Amino acid sequence: MDTPHLQNKIESPELRHMSDLPNVVADLVTGLFHFTLLMPTSQHNLAHPFFWQPVECCLMEVVLQEGLTGKSYRSTEEETRHRETWLVNRKRVIMHNMLADKGIKTFWLGMTYFADLTNQEYRQMAFKGCFGLFNTTKARRGSTYLWQSGKNSIPSSVDWREKGYVTEIKDQKDCGSCWAFSATGALEGQNFRKTQKLVSLSEQQLVDCSGDYGNFGCGGGLMDQAFQYIKENGGIDTEESYPYEATDGKCRFNPDTIGATCSGYVDINSGDEKALQEAVATIGPISVGIDAGHESFQLYEKGIYNEPDCSSSDLDHGVLAVGYGTEKGNDYWLVKNRVKCLVLAIALLVAVTADSVSVEDQEFYEWKIEHRKSYTSFEDEAHHKETWMTNRKYVIMHNMLADRGIKTYWLGMTYFADLTNEEYKQIAFRGCFGRFNTSKFNQSSSVRELYEQDLPASVDWRTKGYVTDIKNQKDCGSCWAFSATGALEGQHFKRTKTLVSLSEQQLVDCSSKYGNYGCNGGLMVNAFKYIKENGGIDTEKSYPYKARDGKCRFNPQTIGAKCSGYKNIMSRSEKALQKAVATIGPISVAIDAGQKSFQLYKRGIYNEPDCSSTDLNHGVLAVGYGTEKGRDYWLVKNRLLEIRWTSHYEVTRCTVDNQEQILSILSEMTEDDDAAVDLCTEASGLLCQIKRHHFFEIGKFPVRCLVS
Repeated sequence: MDTPHLQNKIESPELRHMSDLPNVVADLVTGLFHFTLLMPTSQHNLAHPFFWQPVECCLMEVVLQEGLTGKSYRSTEEETRHRETWLVNRKRVIMHNMLADKGIKTFWLGMTYFADLTNQEYRQMAFKGCFGLFNTTKARRGSTYLWQSGKNSIPSSVDWREKGYVTEIKDQKDCGSCWAFSATGALEGQNFRKTQKLVSLSEQQLVDCSGDYGNFGCGGGLMDQAFQYIKENGGIDTEESYPYEATDGKCRFNPDTIGATCSGYVDINSGDEKALQEAVATIGPISVGIDAGHESFQLYEKGIYNEPDCSSSDLDHGVLAVGYGTEKGNDYWLVKNRVKCLVLAIALLVAVTADSVSVEDQEFYEWKIEHRKSYTSFEDEAHHKETWMTNRKYVIMHNMLADRGIKTYWLGMTYFADLTNEEYKQIAFRGCFGRFNTSKFNQSSSVRELYEQDLPASVDWRTKGYVTDIKNQKDCGSCWAFSATGALEGQHFKRTKTLVSLSEQQLVDCSSKYGNYGCNGGLMVNAFKYIKENGGIDTEKSYPYKARDGKCRFNPQTIGAKCSGYKNIMSRSEKALQKAVATIGPISVAIDAGQKSFQLYKRGIYNEPDCSSTDLNHGVLAVGYGTEKGRDYWLVKNRLLEIRWTSHYEVTRCTVDNQEQILSILSEMTEDDDAAVDLCTEASGLLCQIKRHHFFEIGKFPVRCLVS
């Protein structure tokens, strides 16, 4: 079906026309079904060619009344209500499918015909009391089928469609007649087994004529009672002679057009899965009742359906088990199903006999192991788990937008995922920059204009050997020290062509007289001043990082580099910063890394509209810049607490306007300083903002928490 006039109204990739709907499923737990097995004697048959037609089900548009489902509403108020429900279900579908894409769920949801209905409305419309008294203790009329243990050889998989036992999918429409379709499906299979002719039988006859046997037409019924009616009536007409109308009508049975008869039937005891498997394997398609009332079934699209809340007693839908098998270690039942708009076609019914553990519990457990998390008490863990669950939902919703190109970066369940944003700030930064945002005078000269020259379109100092490997800051507010050593390491390499890792621990232990506070914060400016006046800084190897405040152990015999001076880049001069990065080397940068999006950042071009130009709390290193898919970015080396994050660099978009504030520090080369460094650099506090198409895109320098 081609609807080009509607395509421009479809908002996102999942809202498209679909065909060939895949298999659907429902959990089979011990005691879940009451199974009805039919073993009839067939006398009247009509030839019918087999044709298995993939079922097409339309998806719904945001404009509901013009949607591909053909939906219409009686009033604006009714349409508004259904649209709100549709939007709620759309979010549910997107979040669920994110888990399915990651292999956490075994099936996918979609915007089915029922997507504009609440679950209660769906149950009322789809089933309409389909099984009536099915879940009562009313005695069955059939005898009991018992599993013949060891007497029958059971194949590992069965699919009666391939043998010609199964008619094509039929549409139940808006009528609670699932029981009739399930009954005719079983009888059609047994009729084929007897005669080798596939005849489609009349569900409408069962709807119209079996009221005396306890059925209620479109108001519900039971397969047992349908079989009893067919047996005592002497047969059931063909579908062709008594077509389906999806409404209750006057009985029009014609004994001259009988398609099949039934001599008897037996029931399988509830919970006897082995007996059901044997019956399906040795006899043919079997009528089954399932709990199809969950939102997951309502919106099911494809995959192996597994609903942990599936009931073993609240059964509301009749289907036909046409086989079984195993897929990727999962045992399943192959089920033929009929629901309005043919949404469910053939279904895979997963057999689950063990207690279910929630996906969230399993994920949290695995996350704890991965990040070596432990808690002081049960209450403490419960608190952090609740926060983790909240952040998990935030990550899923954000990544859904990123997958569709609405966001430029992805989030993940990082080391900080069990922390509130306030807890994250306290642990990750611990006052990292101290008085950075005050009016304290920076003790360096300012660079107003750098020499003019053509700048390269992109720069990456990593490829030139200027940048050491990622280091782990751990639980210490020493980002300022890492940022300072990074700039100095680059300038030392520029001068000597030797890359030396310098000691952040020395800055933590020894620079307090210059205004720094060790693990409780500091400034790159103060670090540079200390190194200059101290006569140098030791190598990382000689003075290794401990991530805690300690006694100064500086050794002038193991100095790795010296610093002769430093300068500031004037505020509002992004071009000067670009020139500095392009012509001098890596630049120390201060950023606002306190946003929740940064806390959970995983990959991509980070763009946080709430980033502050004054509340700066983290020091990183600008090691280059470039353009990706039309977006300008800064390439940034970053260090944070998480020790297991992938070692790499990330990019951040930046576009200049009057909102920006740039404070950078560049050291000045002196000819008489042969020992080491010609240039120490720091650039801090860049916020770039531009308004486009009625929304704001904001970029900052850095972005990824990159510790390996």
